Amino acid sequence: MSQWGAYGRALDGQTAEEIVHAYYSDVAIEQRDLSQQQLRVLISDDYRAPAVDGSYAGSNGLRGQIWAWGGPWEIAGLSDPVEAGGRVEFSSYPGEAKYLVQIFNSQSVRVGQFDMYRWIRLRPLSASTTFQVWYKETTPVPGGNRAIYYDVFRGGMRVIVRPGGTLRTINEVDVEQYLRGVVPVEVVHDWPLEALRAQAMAARTFAVSRIARGGVDWDVDDTPFSQVYMGVNAEEPETDLAVFTTAGQVITHNGAPINALYFSSFGSRTENSEDVFSAAQPWLRSRPDVDAAGLPYDALGPWTGWSTSEFAMSHLATALAARANTDVGQLRSIDFSDRSESGAVRRVTIAGSSRQITVAGEFFVQVFNVRTPTELGLLYSHNFEVVTPGRTTPVALIPGPDPGIEEGSFYYPQTGRTVSPQFLDFFRDGGGIATYGVPLTTPRNEGGKLVQYFEKARLELNPELAGTPYLITLGLLGSELTAGVSFSPDPANTAQGDAFFPETGHSVRGAMLDYFRSNGGIDRFGFPISGQIAQGGLVVQHFQRARLEHPAGFPDQVVAANVGSELLQGLGRL
Repeated sequence: MSQWGAYGRALDGQTAEEIVHAYYSDVAIEQRDLSQQQLRVLISDDYRAPAVDGSYAGSNGLRGQIWAWGGPWEIAGLSDPVEAGGRVEFSSYPGEAKYLVQIFNSQSVRVGQFDMYRWIRLRPLSASTTFQVWYKETTPVPGGNRAIYYDVFRGGMRVIVRPGGTLRTINEVDVEQYLRGVVPVEVVHDWPLEALRAQAMAARTFAVSRIARGGVDWDVDDTPFSQVYMGVNAEEPETDLAVFTTAGQVITHNGAPINALYFSSFGSRTENSEDVFSAAQPWLRSRPDVDAAGLPYDALGPWTGWSTSEFAMSHLATALAARANTDVGQLRSIDFSDRSESGAVRRVTIAGSSRQITVAGEFFVQVFNVRTPTELGLLYSHNFEVVTPGRTTPVALIPGPDPGIEEGSFYYPQTGRTVSPQFLDFFRDGGGIATYGVPLTTPRNEGGKLVQYFEKARLELNPELAGTPYLITLGLLGSELTAGVSFSPDPANTAQGDAFFPETGHSVRGAMLDYFRSNGGIDRFGFPISGQIAQGGLVVQHFQRARLEHPAGFPDQVVAANVGSELLQGLGRL
């Protein structure tokens, strides 16, 4: 479903039911009894509370507290009822996977405490009870007048101690109450009621289709990876009405809830599921999305039409060369002619001096958005045309590099710099642009040694070590960028599969560890100097020579940050 298309259809007089059938093929809208259905929503992961001895301030600087408002509550099986205004406070034991749990009443008098090794459940004892998570800072909703506040949730809260000693927090909430915190942040609350009702049905169906999956302790999270959910702080009367008037209505195909995916805009035609995902689904078929006059129903949406700034094709060369799986050597051509029914780019063929590859259109968009300079703008979908001077064409050609470069060096027109002859073999052997990025400076003397800065590294010449493997080394940019910042050590008893480094007291795990091992390990990155940290929508980990990061919820997208660029910018030299 197109959300802005639903808006346009509602303005055109269509009902929510008509909107649903316009976007989802061969479906029915069924009435279901969801009164006994609870949804488990992951709202916080990898939070470590302040230490009991004061040696650690907490992984995000926020207090490890959950407050209860509006009515009584209890910790199931572990406490007596506590009145509204009470709270639970979590404190971590350094180096251990356990927590001190303290219970305070509304007068801040402690009424209980115990050690938690596995999990607890905060249970509301009235329909008016809500829980406010003080280690979950929320973005103000539209119209909010507070700069910072914390997410408030209906239902209960389950807090789990993870093997590494961090906390996972899950909101256990009725489906209809959950939707009150979803619909107003997925669409605008004062849209026409029929558009809001269509959104409520789609969001409900998406949630119901994910209840009680095997092998995990949560069904959905609160991010766009599932559906954005902001709890009580986001609720609005108009969207509450949309939820209440569609209560229990689920979109089904052959009696089963569908995977009711929805997007902001499609343009003038929706997409077949197999052109976006791996499998063809009978309810996700390409259809025209235009009115009687031929105008897109989502014409009022901000993303229906867009363009990037004009840019040199060398920016694309840099973006593609930054990843080993898209590096084709010197870029020669890019072909965007393979398109789906809607006109979206299905596959992109990239030819270069070393090889030719074909990648999915969505992947190309991702590479462009992550790797090109922000001032170029973003690709908001893979439905676009490439415009070259005087014409529109599906093929973009890249000119060869400028001649006249220094003998023994290698020139990069993206920055107008060469890789110095002293560093060129090391640069190439280490993976070139994919590993270090393009050169940012000419070689210069710093601290008595010759150095050259690249986007992701600083190469250093050590003539006193000639004849050893350490003639050229990588500078400690990660340590320099975090100078003065203190990171609490990780527990030495790491989970199976993690790698603990006693030299610095930190572990590398999961997708970060896979990337670390596959791209040079200690020689490339140095030892870890922090654990994994949630920061500005990213999960980051600092190393002596680098910083690894990936978008929160997308651990398969680990990249090495441009620490060389950041350091030079901080010094005012870039």
